[in-house]
Amino acid sequence: MTTIEGIATLEVAKTYRAKDIQMAATVVARTRTILITGAIDTNEHDILVRVELPSAGRWQVVKAETNLTDKAWRAWQITFSAGTTVAVDDEAQNVCRQYAKLFVSDDAERLCFYDGEVRPGEAVLKLFTVHTKVPLITMAHNRPTEEEDEEDIDYPVDPDTLPEARFTTQVRKGFAPRAFIEAWLPVTVVE
Repeated sequence: MTTIEGIATLEVAKTYRAKDIQMAATVVARTRTILITGAIDTNEHDILVRVELPSAGRWQVVKAETNLTDKAWRAWQITFSAGTTVAVDDEAQNVCRQYAKLFVSDDAERLCFYDGEVRPGEAVLKLFTVHTKVPLITMAHNRPTEEEDEEDIDYPVDPDTLPEARFTTQVRKGFAPRAFIEAWLPVTVVE
């Protein structure tokens, strides 16, 4: 296992995404808003994204991706590198249109939207507020599919526990990292 700026990963993916699948970001410096859009065509890899910013501090992220895979996504986990945390105060906007629930880890370096789904061909829209210590956000995205719910779980589980309770336990523990594909985002800064 290696670490990429504080994000643990298993190994670099041996396959690469198609060149026509792009992600891009626009940073609106005046409102401290980051707009990110793109598409994802793999469920076998985490997607690692870096966004360069004009300054450190508090930022509102608006992120949308289209599911170009053949499986529905049951949740959406984002793990941030050291130095970036999710804001959880009353002014923070942490919501996702497709998922009803949100979990933030105790160290605020991981958030997970769950209790919903994004089917193939659909877009997912997420809003979250972060604090950065450096002018860069590095985040790994993990999207468990419905088929993965029945996989072996590496912690003790009561066999009578409902599948939904097991899934909530997985959300709180965090989904295991996979080999990652790094998406290089062209960033446009608008003053």
